[in-house]
Amino acid sequence: MKRNNKQHFIHQLIVMTLLSALIIAIPVASFMPNQSAQAANVEALPAASFTAGSALTVNETAGVVNISVTLSTTSTNNVTVSYNTYDGTGTAGNDYLNTSGSLTINAGSTSNTFPVSIVNNTTYNNPNHFFYIQLSNPVSATLGTNSLLKVTITNDDAAPVPTSTPGGTIYVDSYEPNNSLSQAYAIAANQVGGTAQKVCSITFWPLGDVDYFKFRGKPHSVYTIHTLDLSAGLDTYMKVYNTQGSLIDSNDDADVGNRQSEVEITADVDGYYYIHITNQDPSDSTGKTYCLQVDEQLPPTPPPAMPTGADACEYNSTVATACLMGDGETKKLNFIPVYGSEQDTDMFRLWVKPSIKYTCETSNLSLYADTNIILYDQNGDPFIPWIGNDDREIGDRSSIVEYYSTYTGWLYIQVGPVNPPLYEEASLHTYELTCVSDASTPTPTATATTAYVPPSSGGTGGGSGSAVSTPTPPSTTPTPSTYPTPTPIDLSSLLPTTAPPPIVVFQPLPTAVSPPGSASLISTINVTAFYDANNDFTPAMDEGINNIAVMLFDNSTGELTAFGYTNDAGMVRFDSVATAGTLRVTVPFLNYTQIVTNDTSDILIRVAPATMPGGTP
Repeated sequence: MKRNNKQHFIHQLIVMTLLSALIIAIPVASFMPNQSAQAANVEALPAASFTAGSALTVNETAGVVNISVTLSTTSTNNVTVSYNTYDGTGTAGNDYLNTSGSLTINAGSTSNTFPVSIVNNTTYNNPNHFFYIQLSNPVSATLGTNSLLKVTITNDDAAPVPTSTPGGTIYVDSYEPNNSLSQAYAIAANQVGGTAQKVCSITFWPLGDVDYFKFRGKPHSVYTIHTLDLSAGLDTYMKVYNTQGSLIDSNDDADVGNRQSEVEITADVDGYYYIHITNQDPSDSTGKTYCLQVDEQLPPTPPPAMPTGADACEYNSTVATACLMGDGETKKLNFIPVYGSEQDTDMFRLWVKPSIKYTCETSNLSLYADTNIILYDQNGDPFIPWIGNDDREIGDRSSIVEYYSTYTGWLYIQVGPVNPPLYEEASLHTYELTCVSDASTPTPTATATTAYVPPSSGGTGGGSGSAVSTPTPPSTTPTPSTYPTPTPIDLSSLLPTTAPPPIVVFQPLPTAVSPPGSASLISTINVTAFYDANNDFTPAMDEGINNIAVMLFDNSTGELTAFGYTNDAGMVRFDSVATAGTLRVTVPFLNYTQIVTNDTSDILIRVAPATMPGGTP
């Protein structure tokens, strides 16, 4: 028993030793991926290209031309690639034979050829015609840079020589037979800026002869087709047909007394367009000739792409391109210039109705933005006096304007940067624009119970109103009901922000009566009204408008707190005006209103010079 156990142990030991030796003998690589095989699988594919590059020129008499295709590198696999021919100005069957197929380049080779047949016709084509060959569907390869080949066919036919008698009289022209659409003679169009070419010595012989021509049109190009150099006794009539043979335009005389014909069309598709010409003159056409010319104007170059970051309203820098603004809408905008502009100025249009107050304001300005608003009427002209605003108040670079509409139509809102940014910094200048209406605001109405007479809306321009002279001060203390509710029109930006205040001595007027209740604001208001005769945006001593009524209202209560008239220098000063809140400065004669929130305000009201009927300044 002991001997058997010992023998069993020795037997197991021998088996385990043999198995260990077997495992060690197996190469480690047997358990690892075949890296060299993987590297072979990702071998770079060769690129297939035309050996001739992108262009090849052949003679019309070349017959069969072998077109060569080359691989960028040799391949261990067979490479196949498809090829097809396409019409250019040359057409299959007339200038070459349509060809398509598959080309194989065997493994280890780098090139092969396929044949294309060139047609040697007897038709004179000027300029030379061309067609295209394109590679596609590569297998075990990719398409190289030159996978489209333009083949130009050099014409070897002489220009047509008109058939004539020994005496020089032309009977049958060299373009016959071209008496039907299918027989139309092919001519070339002249591109603008190129050498003008025309087909001449065309006849209407025998009597009743008609002529058909065709030319190759390109989508969106404009073509002017006209007859010219008509012999006396010819009067052409032209019809033009599209690529489907449908009539698209016609013309008898290009102008009054001009027997030539002219038609202008815009091609909508690529293909042949046909010209049909007849003679309207019933006299004998023997020996009489005319010429035909087609001029091509290529479509305009599309505008450059919108720069990254431009707001959704661009391009909107003119009245014609103004961005639509909705009542109560808020737009997020910036001052990034587009289309090569050095500065972005934004124009918007808002539909307005009479007797409604509209408020437009900029808000949420970035740390770099500084806006300015100017309003324009339905004709795109600035209001007189101007309506605009630079800063809402001192320290606030946003802008706000209010306008009582007197018409139904578009109100144009222009927003621009006070300090135009550099292009690379323009994206930092962002702002928001909102325009809202307030239909509850009462329409300004005038009462005729006082000595004050508001200006006529008709003016002197021929309307129903009449001119009004300078108002006379009322003899009694004015009250709010005595005068029309002032129209809030902000003109605080009539002058550049850097213009200094006028150097004048303000004449004090009677101190305003304090309104009832405790006042929380004591203000000093300086108002200067001037007619800017020299158009320098600066009040001169002789430009003041005197005897203009100026009123101050407590904006919170609507009560009149002060009243006075401008002196000979166009100035009036209100000292220590006490109110419970903000003040509203109103000059009814100029339809001007300004909200004042500061303790001291200098207001300049500029009346722009204008030319009256007949040139009177």
